[in-house]
Amino acid sequence: MESADIPENNLVPMIKRLKLQLRRFIKKRFSLVEAPKHVIDLEKVLTESVKIVSTEDTLAEIKKTIEEKKRGAYQRFGDGDIFLLNGKDEQLQRSDPKLAIEMQEAFMINSGTIHKSLPIHSHLFGFDPGMEDGNHLIKDYLALNFLKSVESYFVGKRIYSAVALHYSASHNRKTCIDFLLFLKAQNPIFVGNAELPQTLLQKLFGYKIIGTPNSNSYSEIDQIDNELSSLLKKEEIFKVVVIAMGCAGRILQKRILKKGFNCYMFDFGSLLDAFAGLESREWIRKTGPKHLKTLLDEL
Repeated sequence: MESADIPENNLVPMIKRLKLQLRRFIKKRFSLVEAPKHVIDLEKVLTESVKIVSTEDTLAEIKKTIEEKKRGAYQRFGDGDIFLLNGKDEQLQRSDPKLAIEMQEAFMINSGTIHKSLPIHSHLFGFDPGMEDGNHLIKDYLALNFLKSVESYFVGKRIYSAVALHYSASHNRKTCIDFLLFLKAQNPIFVGNAELPQTLLQKLFGYKIIGTPNSNSYSEIDQIDNELSSLLKKEEIFKVVVIAMGCAGRILQKRILKKGFNCYMFDFGSLLDAFAGLESREWIRKTGPKHLKTLLDEL
């Protein structure tokens, strides 16, 4: 029967019925259905069970580990590490298949005392007073998505603050200064950006310095690894290593831990940029690099 044979007053209801049948077919055929129960349960478990360790407790536990001369590392994972884990470039590091494999190993490392951290301070997982949008606090849905993307590497683990030192620099100066003085008193080895002022590095860490590229430091990871390993072999005592070389720093930590050296590796982070007067992060711009640099006067 041609459409012209259908009375006009019956045509509209027929079209509506056809549309309804089509929507039902698409929903059934292409799985536009309720999410599997285990997916729903994952979000429920994460939101109900995960609470990030506070910045002050994070620094206190790291300090205690170093005082007890326990080997381990403070790993500061961020979105760049996840990009590289999935074979994508990040701001200061090109991706590489070998790098992706090593980054997965870094996420999985469980040798020594590991303080594994994520930047998920939020209303959902917890935050310290004074944190705000653009200054260490992120939206709940972003924090949840971030954690979901790597939750398999954190099963049964406490999640430490990735911004413990940064936050203390702007909100708890005494804690920050005390920790910086504690680090320097360990006579640490510094491994990081060779373009930073040597006078700054010497003021913070002393004179054992291994310079690394400002970007794409994974391209020289073997050389950096060998140089640090050589120094640690000579020391033959418990050492603290301060690292500030971007995402490749997590891979260096993993390599050194797997070699069994008796050391604790502390990932310093972007506070070092602030001390050098570089506004590399939004939290630095909001706090003010000049204000942050005044911390150096008390060291």
